[in-house]
Amino acid sequence: MKQIFTLLFLSAMTFSMNAQSFTNKPLISKRTADWCPLCGSWGWSFKLAMLEEISSDQASIIALHHSGGLQNDVSAALVSNFGGAGQPRFYFNNTDISASSTNWMSKLETLKADVETANAEIPSVGIDLYAFPGEANEFTSKINLHINEALDGEYYVGTYLIVNELDHPQAGSVSDDIHQRILLDAFTDDAFGTLIGNGPILEGVMNFDVTKTFDEVPDLPTDVLVVVWKKEADNYIVETTGIIENVQDLTSSNDDIAWLASANAFYSANQISLNLESLNEIGEYQIRLITSNGQEVYSENANANSTILNSTISTSDLPNGNYFLNVLTNKGVWNQQLQIVR
Repeated sequence: MKQIFTLLFLSAMTFSMNAQSFTNKPLISKRTADWCPLCGSWGWSFKLAMLEEISSDQASIIALHHSGGLQNDVSAALVSNFGGAGQPRFYFNNTDISASSTNWMSKLETLKADVETANAEIPSVGIDLYAFPGEANEFTSKINLHINEALDGEYYVGTYLIVNELDHPQAGSVSDDIHQRILLDAFTDDAFGTLIGNGPILEGVMNFDVTKTFDEVPDLPTDVLVVVWKKEADNYIVETTGIIENVQDLTSSNDDIAWLASANAFYSANQISLNLESLNEIGEYQIRLITSNGQEVYSENANANSTILNSTISTSDLPNGNYFLNVLTNKGVWNQQLQIVR
């Protein structure tokens, strides 16, 4: 099992981009087990309702199996950190929201309001995240932490692999056994990640690359979650999170670009301009623009009966931030990271 965590650099300069382009995303977790009937009855309904009404742009929602057939050491460590007993239990960051079979619908409304309040706050740490698969169960995450205000304390960054649409037996009255947002493993040996500083931590940007070859990864929709933790005594407190969905659909690099004569893309005046020239007729192609959270905000499918591909994407309705431009053709794939700053 290969694991690489690299701190690329730390800039002690104040980040010039508008801090409000980052969202303070809380972590919502479900303490659960596959043998637990209540986890598969009202607990199942509560989690599905959260996934329907709270998007990944607002919060990171995960299931932590601390026992049973879906248990793993990382989930068990996070459950132990949050405390409590029994299951199902639901936590907003580190706080047990005291949900039950009789009040979970009203708790959902309270939870949505709490998420909205958290999103309105400017986080002390902003997260830009890009992730992609490699070969043989290898995944790489590129993490940019934007320290928006000086921090004092012991901080860690944890990176986690999340699996969706997992068919696994669940006790209770579930209509099917398809599990969503199951925490599968961590990218690091420590469940809470790697120490990024023991205060004071100055304003600036920390860039990390973390790569791991996992023992086994199901061939299913996969997300990557990043949590910034603050350690207080023996507890790890959620500071903020970031999540990128459907990582398996993202491509890694421009390593194989023998099919290209030239390619470039740039942002200017509320638009992205793409200019690409292939050595052979391009044929069918797809252009995708993806946010740092994995959300596709633009897609274009067409056919080019030439070696030239020029395209313009309007960005007037898009917020500031980092984006990833993917061009997929029958000849190969080309990618570029772009930053929108007004």
